Amino acid sequence: MIRPAASPARRTVRRSMVMLPRALTVVGVVVAGGLAAACSDDGASPDRAASVGLFVTTAPVQGAAGGLQVGDGAHQLVFDRITLVVSEVGLAGGQRSVVLEERVFLLEVPVGGGVRPLMASAVAPGRYDGVRIGLHAPDPDDPLDQALLAAHPELQGASVRVEGTWDGEPFTWVRAMDELRLVTLSPAVEIWGRTANVMLRLDVASWFRDEGGALVDPGEAVGDHPSAAAVVSRIRTSFAAFEDPDADGATSDD
Repeated sequence: MIRPAASPARRTVRRSMVMLPRALTVVGVVVAGGLAAACSDDGASPDRAASVGLFVTTAPVQGAAGGLQVGDGAHQLVFDRITLVVSEVGLAGGQRSVVLEERVFLLEVPVGGGVRPLMASAVAPGRYDGVRIGLHAPDPDDPLDQALLAAHPELQGASVRVEGTWDGEPFTWVRAMDELRLVTLSPAVEIWGRTANVMLRLDVASWFRDEGGALVDPGEAVGDHPSAAAVVSRIRTSFAAFEDPDADGATSDD
């Protein structure tokens, strides 16, 4: 269902009225079937129907093998698993925003390479220049979060959870980022009488780095430590979005 996006003040009120579907880990969405259903349900004629497939990938890391590994000559950081808790996905175009999905679910970022389907939906034909993604920190006192936390208690208060190794030693890094991000879709995408594949790409290798590019120990980037705020800032700016007809995650610059 396509809905106009609510203002930040209204989103909190509306969320309290929406029933939470079963928590979903996005690992195997059948995109082709979803798009067909979306196009048939929106009531548009075949020549005007528009739909979008959203996918997620990570920016390629030079020299990485067997997973997402980064180094700076002094330290080695390996990402084994990255989980995002998402509460909303949508598109933006000019003064218009539409919510394509509004529920709490888990997004497992493909750190081992490749592309992961996020969702498929019918959209109103038009020009879109942004992707909306809401990050959410599950709260055990919120009835809408209790089903997810029952299955994943480790995600209490965590919008982002990273598991990996730092110089061979295992670590787990978590952070609450309860916020709505607007990712610029560059260039803007015209969707009219067709299906457009849109890729969200995360530059994960940039997350745990300081201003000079040196790696930051995830074990230190916690709480009120200055490096923790820097990591959060880098996560916020690590999202990019672009049309990807082949849905392979590659750009002309790769």
